[in-house]
Amino acid sequence: MSKTGGGRGTNQHKIRGASQAKSASTTAGESVISLDPGISETPDLWGITEDMTLSTPETSINHSAAEYHSFVDSVAVDINAALSWQHRRYQQGEHEELYAAKQRIIDKFGGEDRAIVAVGERVAARAEELAGMTSEQARQRHAERLRQAQAAADQADQLVKSREECGGNVRLHQLSRENGEWEYAHKLMAIEFQAENGDSKSIALLKDTGALLDELGTPPSLAAVEYVSQEVERYQNRKAQRHVNLIQAGVDDESREDLAKLAAGYREAVAEVRETGGDLTFHERSQPKAVAALQDAAQIFPADWVKASNERIGTSQQRVTTIGTMNTFRNSAPVAKFWPKKRVHYNDLKRHEVKKKRPLSTLIQGDITRTLYDPKSGRSTSPYVEYRPLPDTPITVEDWPELNSTQIDEHNSEVASLGRRVRPAYVEVSYERDYSYRNHDERPRGTGWEWWTDPTGEADPGWRRKEHRMSREEIHIAPEIAVTAEDGLPGVAPTLRSAAHELTHRMEYSVPGLSQAERAFYQRRTEDHELSRIPGLQGEYYRDGGFPSAYMGKDYSVKRVDNQAFELMSCGMEALYGGGYGGLVGVGRHRADEEYRAFVLGTLATVGRTGPGGL
Repeated sequence: MSKTGGGRGTNQHKIRGASQAKSASTTAGESVISLDPGISETPDLWGITEDMTLSTPETSINHSAAEYHSFVDSVAVDINAALSWQHRRYQQGEHEELYAAKQRIIDKFGGEDRAIVAVGERVAARAEELAGMTSEQARQRHAERLRQAQAAADQADQLVKSREECGGNVRLHQLSRENGEWEYAHKLMAIEFQAENGDSKSIALLKDTGALLDELGTPPSLAAVEYVSQEVERYQNRKAQRHVNLIQAGVDDESREDLAKLAAGYREAVAEVRETGGDLTFHERSQPKAVAALQDAAQIFPADWVKASNERIGTSQQRVTTIGTMNTFRNSAPVAKFWPKKRVHYNDLKRHEVKKKRPLSTLIQGDITRTLYDPKSGRSTSPYVEYRPLPDTPITVEDWPELNSTQIDEHNSEVASLGRRVRPAYVEVSYERDYSYRNHDERPRGTGWEWWTDPTGEADPGWRRKEHRMSREEIHIAPEIAVTAEDGLPGVAPTLRSAAHELTHRMEYSVPGLSQAERAFYQRRTEDHELSRIPGLQGEYYRDGGFPSAYMGKDYSVKRVDNQAFELMSCGMEALYGGGYGGLVGVGRHRADEEYRAFVLGTLATVGRTGPGGL
């Protein structure tokens, strides 16, 4: 744990004035953030009074909507100013307004990240009010479900063990094939198999032994009845244990419904203080399925963030250089891809090659008398090549598929400026020949075949067609964002979790102040912690900040120079809106981290504003 007392679990921080900021500490069990306006000499611009406290899940203080909006908007102004001052690295005396805002944040809260957490506490309280459920209630409901499920599993397990201890088990090999016991058992096995695969009728039968016996028919013997009874008990035991495992992981239906209620509350609470949603711009080579997933996820982000992502693109496409015969384009519109099995990711600078199938050819400039070209007939004397002279007029890719777009542009540019070609040019096209068909009336299988004759009459005629190959036509330098589908919350798209996660990384490179806010929170929570390997991930490192998952503390500075990306907001968005990591409220195996949740909500409510509450 860091010396600054980064919040862990449900513990909260008591924020005091600048004179006490360095000695501020976390006291276990505190549930109210008190703000002391009397310590700082700066004017109280946020309207905070002595009796005004920030609600947490443990309290039921209901702030009015007007007070809620006023507090968030006013604090957001100074948060964005402070982050802007930090981002641009101004010295004291430069841009006094920004510096004064930073000082107010330090005096009132102790730092930008603490101010964001304070706002996030208000947003969380409002979200829980709208959802009709607090994080504490979600944890208690989960704990009670787990207790009941574990009790049922223990009871089912005890029934199986009691039968084994009494020696009442009937083995399958003990059943007779002659009197129908074997067939009777296999009918039961078929019902169990269907139940394991979700068949509702089979599941209902295994819950009612009487109905199951009716379905199976008259038992051939008492041993067959005993076998059915013991197999039903074993099935119920397995089912009860699986239910326990689902609840422990926080992915049972009830847990997912509770997290979905909270997620809906987060959406509404953020939307009350800030416009959300919008249409993202993507590269023309994006996959429609991925674009749809990311557009859906964009609706939970602030509209200012969506706008910032689009404004970062600039011109839609710009040729920056030519490598050989390939144009290279710089385009910051992300290429969206859907990867069902590969690891999803966001890469802010990736090389994308555009390949097309074209006839195998070579562009020859100048004299071709030393080639196989016959000037009398204007044709080749070989069945394996042919020559096409370039005209002194503009050409198109439809008429000249042997040339790529760069070669066509160069030819048209020369003709347009000079009225003709300076030097003659020919396209040497390669052909393949089929010697198995020597008769003009018998065409080989496939398309593109033509009958060739030697203009000099020396070679035998035959069938030939153009050779093709995949050719690199263009190179696009553009971001890439890959998403996939996975289990999420009810009522939302299965792609929301991965799309929200990866889209947040896009925002880190687009939204002013976002990475600075994450860095401040990350440094406070991970202070004095050394780098460690992330369990299960080779070559990736993290710092322990008491987060629900080690991956949230991933340190990108090991591999990246810019240190622009973190996993705090990306994993936080995945948790709050997709149900991952127990929603950060302790539903499932992951421990609760209320301060982390408040940081995510506070960031959504304040950072990167360009309208009210912004710069």
